[in-house]
Amino acid sequence: MIFSWITNASYAVSLKGRVVLLDTYVHRAETVPGRTPFVVEDLLALNPEAIFLGHGHGDHADNAAFVAGNLDIPIYASAETCIAMQTDATNLFNAGRIPVNHVECREVTSSGSTPGAEIVKIAQLEPIACITAFRHLHSTTTPLETTFPIVPVLNIADPRDPQMYPPGTPHSFPTSGVGGGGPISIFYQFVMRGDNRFTFACHNTTGAIKEGCGLDKCWAPAVGQQVTNVMKSLTPTDVELGSMVSLGYPVNGMRDVILYQQALLPKVYIPIHQTNAALPTSSLEFKVSYLKQLDAQGVPASQRPEARGSSIPTII
Repeated sequence: MIFSWITNASYAVSLKGRVVLLDTYVHRAETVPGRTPFVVEDLLALNPEAIFLGHGHGDHADNAAFVAGNLDIPIYASAETCIAMQTDATNLFNAGRIPVNHVECREVTSSGSTPGAEIVKIAQLEPIACITAFRHLHSTTTPLETTFPIVPVLNIADPRDPQMYPPGTPHSFPTSGVGGGGPISIFYQFVMRGDNRFTFACHNTTGAIKEGCGLDKCWAPAVGQQVTNVMKSLTPTDVELGSMVSLGYPVNGMRDVILYQQALLPKVYIPIHQTNAALPTSSLEFKVSYLKQLDAQGVPASQRPEARGSSIPTII
């Protein structure tokens, strides 16, 4: 298996030679390679067979309709996000950027579903891998945690950044942006078939499961517990690609990240979503806070994953 980080929470993954995209957004996309050393059109050259969108916000779903429309491949997303994908496809078709005015968007969860209520099996990668998917919670703000200390996160920028990486010409596509599916978030786990049963999970946002709150709605702690129980029921996770940055970090730091991990118990944690919502040069500050927060929450060493950074590529 090869994991290649695109930017933010986007990854290209090769599973025994079968390539899929986890999100399609490209941070600071330009007309020629610049700070991001490729252009959006390079995603077509990967020849992926499918796209799996975590949710419909632009910093995850941008370019999905462009790639799917040009390659005639399916997008997997929530029912709400699929509506936005069809709008994007129409805009791209009218602008002459894709040859069709629609894309095949396969609804993972039904419109208005409750997080954790629908557990779906996706057969896209059979017979080499089984995929389990369900709706979880988009990150959001909540009141300050009071049962254990919260380690602050320093979201800082390197002042040399503009000089080291001057901006080029922005690349833009005529897309609808967020649409109604913006915060409707899907969690995916991939289980390889065969002797070693290697597994990886991907969630491009990390919600407030203690309170059962997402960006679009605050359900109740019981819904958060339902999502937690689904994660605990999954096949043991080897690698977690999980969002380290959440909208709740200014108040509760890395709390939600760790609560997800206490349900998943991954062996390796690769943090994602560190070039949007946070300043791109702040990733080490987030990691320091994460490591300190593990101590603050009293997480035993046996339940702590090996924390790695995103790299291009990671071969497992």
